[in-house]
Amino acid sequence: MEIGAIFLTLAVLLLAVLFISKPFLFPVKEHKAGSENARISALLADKDRYLGLIQELEQDHSLGRITDEDYPAMRSDLILKASNTLRKIEELDSETPHQTNQAPFTRTVTEQRIELDDLLAKRRAQKKDRTDGFCPHCGKPVIKSDKFCSHCGKKIEK
Repeated sequence: MEIGAIFLTLAVLLLAVLFISKPFLFPVKEHKAGSENARISALLADKDRYLGLIQELEQDHSLGRITDEDYPAMRSDLILKASNTLRKIEELDSETPHQTNQAPFTRTVTEQRIELDDLLAKRRAQKKDRTDGFCPHCGKPVIKSDKFCSHCGKKIEK
């Protein structure tokens, strides 16, 4: 009976080792379309982040937090990063199987800036619809439906 228990223990141990080592022995292959979708999603998030940064930069400049000397260089740097992100998105879109008939990326920098300006104008319009000026006590932006400032807590009189 002792020999049978040893063989049974060894068999259970062998099965446990095989079960645990299965992901290392037979790795799951990542689906190519899934990884491309993840990259496009990350690039779209980067595009939104750059557009938000440009908008914040413009607001800081209008409030005087950023000097007239620094503003053009900072804005052009952000626009360049955003246009590079748009270029990468279009390159990935052109590589996907459902769009193989499209021509490769051929837009000029001017066309990219026009598209970025259009996107910024849309974001400004959306933000303008939501905001209702600034708190008279602390100067932070408030939303139309706010009765109290979310930053300082004081009542907003309309």
